[in-house]
Amino acid sequence: MLSSLQRRSSKILEQGPWRGVRNAEKSHARALRVMARQCCNMVKDVPPHKAVDMLYRYAEIVRPWAEVTALQMVSEIMRRDLTAWIHKGKELHRPLAAQARMVSTGDAEREMVTQQTDAIVGLPVAAAQRLSEGHDVSKVVGWLETKANSVSRAQVARVATNVVRLRAYYLGSEGYIWRTSQDARVRPRHRALEGKFFRWNDPPVVDDRGMRGHPGDASECRCIPEPVVGEYR
Repeated sequence: MLSSLQRRSSKILEQGPWRGVRNAEKSHARALRVMARQCCNMVKDVPPHKAVDMLYRYAEIVRPWAEVTALQMVSEIMRRDLTAWIHKGKELHRPLAAQARMVSTGDAEREMVTQQTDAIVGLPVAAAQRLSEGHDVSKVVGWLETKANSVSRAQVARVATNVVRLRAYYLGSEGYIWRTSQDARVRPRHRALEGKFFRWNDPPVVDDRGMRGHPGDASECRCIPEPVVGEYR
C-alpha cells in the first residue's frame, strides 16, 4: 500500500516533472501567514489611527526578513526547476541537467527577489491603507490573512513560470505545453488550453477580460508550462 508521500510523488510524476516546481508554494505561504498573524496580533486591540502608524513602521522593519523569505522562495523554485530538467534529461537521454546548470540566472534572480520582497512588504502597507480609509480593524485583520495566501500563490506562480522560461530559452525552447491541475477546480478557459503548444513570445488569452499570459499569470491560476525543447516537441 502506497504512503501519502508516495501517492503525491506518483501524481507529480504523472503530471510531468515541472508540476513539482509549483509545490514551493506551501512553505512560502506558511511564512507569509506567520507575518500576517503578527500584523493582526499587533493591531487587533489598538485604535485605528495608531494601528495605521504601527503597520507602516512594521513594513519598514520587516523588509530584511521579507528579502530573505523572497530569496528562499526563488532559490527553492530554481532548485526544483533544475530537478525537473534532470528528470527530463534522463527521459530523453540528453545532458539537459548540465546545460541547465550553465544558465546565467544572477540578474534575473536578483530582480525576482526584489519584486517579491516588495510584494511581501506591501501586505502590511495595504492593511494600513485600508484602515486609513475607514475599514474596521477586525475586517482588515481577516482580509490580511486571506490576502497573505493569495499573494503567496501569485508570487510562486509567476516566479515558477519565469524560472522555467529562463532556463528553457537557454536550451533553445520556443514554447511550452500548457498543463492544468486536471481537477474540478480548473476554469473552463484553461481546461481548453490543456495539452496545447504555445510560444513563449505569443501567450494565449487567459481570462474573460482578454488578457494574454502564461500559466500562473491569471489570478489563482494553478497551471504550469511544460517547456518544449528540440525533438520532444
